[in-house]
Amino acid sequence: KKDTLEYNAAAFRVGSNDMLEDLLKKMPGMEVGADGTVKVNGEPVDKITVGGKTFFFNDPSMAVKNLPAKIVDKIRVIDKQKDEAAFSGVATNADKEKVMDVLLKEEYKEGWFGNAKVLGGASFGDKSDNTLGGQPDALFNTNAMLSGYNESDQLTLIGNAKNANEPSSVIFKIYSDF
Repeated sequence: KKDTLEYNAAAFRVGSNDMLEDLLKKMPGMEVGADGTVKVNGEPVDKITVGGKTFFFNDPSMAVKNLPAKIVDKIRVIDKQKDEAAFSGVATNADKEKVMDVLLKEEYKEGWFGNAKVLGGASFGDKSDNTLGGQPDALFNTNAMLSGYNESDQLTLIGNAKNANEPSSVIFKIYSDF
């Protein structure tokens, strides 16, 4: 459709635990990197939106790693002008961007979803020092994401934790669009 490429997600089989990343890998012309970057026909996607709205801090890798594939109805890839160029009316080739808009199934247009991952460690070695069983790296690595949304509002909570022995290893972000 002129400047828009549209995929019907129902045409691709996904598992109940698959994320958007898994769905995109099954679509022709789509490539998903290990870091969550997306390319369509060899061109990088600059932004991923959900229902035309910014989602996941305008970070495409957050969307592909955390959005469940089973709630996706259609995916549109649009070549458009960046917001600044559209506003000013002056555009060059550098002012174009590729936007992937993920359209949700009707029953998922409002609600909550999330995921969590917990890794572990083990206690081995000499316990006479003050590390966890003599192994300073044998600690937990956790991730969690929770998102609630409706037609007009969005709230996303993202938390990470790494090794308790490393300074500044805990990250917690809140994104709200109320």
